[in-house]
Amino acid sequence: MKQNSILYRHGTSADKAQLMNLALIAYQSLSKDLTAENWTLLKNNLSKPKLMDELLENGHCFVCESNNELVGMAFILRSGLKSELFLEEWSCIRMVGVNPEYRGNGIAKNLTSMCIAFAKQNNERVIALHTGEHMADARHVYEKFGFTIYKEIEPLFGKRYFIYTLDLS
Repeated sequence: MKQNSILYRHGTSADKAQLMNLALIAYQSLSKDLTAENWTLLKNNLSKPKLMDELLENGHCFVCESNNELVGMAFILRSGLKSELFLEEWSCIRMVGVNPEYRGNGIAKNLTSMCIAFAKQNNERVIALHTGEHMADARHVYEKFGFTIYKEIEPLFGKRYFIYTLDLS
C-alpha cells in the first residue's frame, strides 16, 4: 500500500454500507479469539443497520480511505447520551476498526487522535471507550494516548472487558 493513497475525512450516512462492511472485515480477526457462538453474536451485532444508524446520528465519524474504499473508521460520541456502559458526562470513542490489510500504518492511531482532537474542540472533559482483553493492539494504541483503565465490566462475548478513560481537563 502506498502511504500517499490514504485519505482521512469525515464519514457520513452516505458511507453507511461501506462502514457496515468495514466493521465485519475489521473485526473478523477477533473470530480466532472467540468461541464460534460468541463470534456469531458479535458478527450479528456488527451487522445491525440500527447500530450504524445510531453511531452516525449520535456521533461524529472519521474514516480513512484508500482508492475510494474505506479501510479505517472511528466514531466519537458526544457527552450527554444515555448508555449502559458510560457515564452521561463522558464522550465516547466507539468502533475503531481497520481493514487487516492496512494495519501497521498508523491508521487506528490517526483516527483515535482525530477523535481526541474533536472532543477537545467540543469542550468534552472525559473520553471513554471499552475494549477487551483479546484486543491487545487496540489497548496499546489507547494507552499510548494516556487512556487508563477506569474499571472492569461484565464479560462480553466470553472475554474480559474494560472501560478506559482519558481526562481532557
